[in-house]
Amino acid sequence: MDDSLYSYLSTYAGLVALVNKRIYPIVMPLNAVLPAVSFQRISTERTHAFEADVSLTAATYQVSSWAKTDTVRKGYSHTQLISAQIRAALQNYSGTMGSMTVSAVLLIGELTDYDTATDTYAVHQDFEIWYQEV
Repeated sequence: MDDSLYSYLSTYAGLVALVNKRIYPIVMPLNAVLPAVSFQRISTERTHAFEADVSLTAATYQVSSWAKTDTVRKGYSHTQLISAQIRAALQNYSGTMGSMTVSAVLLIGELTDYDTATDTYAVHQDFEIWYQEV
């Protein structure tokens, strides 16, 4: 699912317009050009039936928008614009995502953040992605 999520986000026009291809799985490189997006899998739940797996999987991903500019308003505004595009791309999505068949994507949480050490703004969004595991 990780590769499929990356493939989908890196071709979503509204998001690419804001961050280009600066979408990083798990770890954003040190000194990465901002604005950027990172994502990581937080948990995976596989559905089981009596003595068999049914291949229905729910993975929770945290997708984070990062921005750093010379003014508070711009830095915060950039993260809001990026997170809005991520929400537009993922919330209530169903269909093909990369090589996976996705049944549903649900936004389950959102948090704004600021790192004083790096003057970096962030929005962290948690999405539950239901898909058929192959």
